[in-house]
Amino acid sequence: MIKTGIMGGTFDPVHKGHIELAIRALFEYGLDEVMFLPAHINWIKQDMKRTKDIDRVNMLRLAIESTDKENKDVRGRFKIDTTEISAGGYTYTKDTLLYFRKKFPDHEFYFIMGADSLKTFPTWVGPDIILANAVILAAARGDKGEEDIKKSADSITERFGGKIMILHMDKKDISSSDIRSAIEKEGYDEAKERFKEYLVKEVFEYMKEKELYIDKEILPFNTARDDIKQIRKGIKEDLDKKRYEHTLGVAYTAASLAMAHMSDIEDAYVAGLLHDCAKYLPGEEKLKRAKENNITINEAAMKNPDLLHAELGAILAKEKYGINDEDILNAIRFHTTGRKEMSLLEKIIYIADYIEPNRKDIPGLSKARSIAFKDINAAMAFVSGNVLKHLKDIDAMIDELTIECNEFYSVTK
Repeated sequence: MIKTGIMGGTFDPVHKGHIELAIRALFEYGLDEVMFLPAHINWIKQDMKRTKDIDRVNMLRLAIESTDKENKDVRGRFKIDTTEISAGGYTYTKDTLLYFRKKFPDHEFYFIMGADSLKTFPTWVGPDIILANAVILAAARGDKGEEDIKKSADSITERFGGKIMILHMDKKDISSSDIRSAIEKEGYDEAKERFKEYLVKEVFEYMKEKELYIDKEILPFNTARDDIKQIRKGIKEDLDKKRYEHTLGVAYTAASLAMAHMSDIEDAYVAGLLHDCAKYLPGEEKLKRAKENNITINEAAMKNPDLLHAELGAILAKEKYGINDEDILNAIRFHTTGRKEMSLLEKIIYIADYIEPNRKDIPGLSKARSIAFKDINAAMAFVSGNVLKHLKDIDAMIDELTIECNEFYSVTK
C-alpha cells in the first residue's frame, strides 16, 4: 500500500508552516507522499475573500519546487491535486476521500490537519466517513498542545470511530490570514520582515509581482497623486467596514458627478474620501477637539457629538492628511448641513453623500439619483428638502444652515 498524506485548505498563501507540517508527517509516519489539495471554496470559510485558483496553485507549485531544491529527501514526494478546484463550488472532504478511494485503491490515506481544525472536526460534513477512509494526523505544539489533541481525539473517536494520531511540531503556528492582513495593512516589505521565518522566497516574490493581498481599489480616473493612496489607506484603517464602504461609495459618486458637471474629478474624489474622516473619533474626543478648535457646540451636539464630525472632519483633513484646498475643506465641513451659495464641489459632496450606491430605503432616492446628474441645483433643492422633512418628522434640532440651504436652492433650482 502506498501511504499518502493529504493536506487540504485554501493555501492563500502557502507558507513554510504548511511545508514543515507536510515534511513532519512524511517522516514521522513514514508516508510515501503528501498531496496538497487546494479548495475552490472552503465551505467552512464561505465568506472569505480568496485569491484566484490559478495564483494559489502557482504559489503551491513554487513552494514545492523550492522545497525540492533545499531538501533532497522530499524531492518528488510532494504533489498538487486540483480535484476540488476542478469540481468548483463547495466541496467536502468526505466526498473527496470517497473519490480518492475509487481512483487510488492501492493507497492508504492520512489526512493532515492543525489543532484548530481538529476542534471543529465534529461539525464537518460526514466526520464518520472521513475517519472510515483516512487516519487523521493532527499537529500538536508542545506538551500542552499534545494534551489538548489527545482530549479532542478521544472524544471524536469515541463518537465517530476511526483513528487520530499526533504530529509533533516545534515551531509556533502561523496562519495565512496573518500574512494577508500584514501585507494589506503594512505593505510587502514590512510583512516580509515580520514573517521572514515563514515566507517562501519564491512565493513572496510571486505575491509581490502579482500584487496579491493589497488593496487594489480601481480609481475612477488615472492619477499621479500619491496622496490619494495614502488617504485611502488611512481612512480604511480608521473607519469600520460599513463606514469605509459608504465612504468609497461617496468618493466614487462624487467623481462621477464631477465628470457630469465638469468639475475637478480628483478634488471630488478626495473630498468624498475625507468627508467622514472624523467619524471614528469617540464622542468625548469629538467634544474635546471641538472645544480646542472653537467649534460651536449646541445642545444637540452635546447629546450627540457625532453631529460635530463634519466640522471636525475639515480640521482633520488639513492636520492629518495635509489638505489645504479651502474648497475641499468646505465640501467636508458643509456636507451634512449644506448652506446657501455653495460651490460646485460642495454641492457634489452634499449630494453624493445622499445618493451613493450603498444607501438604501431613503425617501426619493431614485429620483434624487436621476436629477443629480442632470441639474445639480434642482438636486440640491430636492435633497435638502427631503433632509429637512426627515429632521422635522423625527423632531430633531435643525441647523439654521440647513434651512437656509433649502430655501436658497428651492428658489434657484
